[in-house]
Amino acid sequence: MAKADDPPARATTAERAQERREQKLADVQEEIDSGRMTHRQLTPEEMEEHAARREELQAQRRNRKS
Repeated sequence: MAKADDPPARATTAERAQERREQKLADVQEEIDSGRMTHRQLTPEEMEEHAARREELQAQRRNRKS
């Protein structure tokens, strides 16, 4: 059993990855709040332009799982 003065256990790889994701999201939110970055949705025209690439990537991911 861990005692109060024991050093904290090392984080797992998944926990470290989650911490990095959370830090990146916090950094992006800080950029948005400061006005250095904006966030907007793609227009329908932009979605159409990128649809072929998105479908290609999804097909590649499906093939890797098989």
